[in-house]
Amino acid sequence: MKYIIKILEYLSERDAVVMRACRLNSHKSIDEYPEKVFDCDSLNKLDTEHFIHSLIDRAEGLINEQDEDQGVLSENVPIKPTGELDFEEIVGKVFQANTTWRRTRPLKMRRVEL
Repeated sequence: MKYIIKILEYLSERDAVVMRACRLNSHKSIDEYPEKVFDCDSLNKLDTEHFIHSLIDRAEGLINEQDEDQGVLSENVPIKPTGELDFEEIVGKVFQANTTWRRTRPLKMRRVEL
């Protein structure tokens, strides 16, 4: 998933940044999200790129929580995928799926021989 952040202020006396964060393809402007303060003492300050990546890693949970609180657009309400695969039945419908690492995703098998 791709995220964006907007740094609003640097608090030098506290070594912290005030920022806003959201998903890149969010349906709201980044300026509509709440401000959060993150201390910089545990972030990688080698250069701007490393700093931004470490800040996003730290804020990822916050961004995901914001998405849960947003609600779902009426045209994006998903249905649960069930039954046999029939392309005629799934065309035009919205489904939900969670991304997982390949090694943790269950594999379908027809038969297991021991």
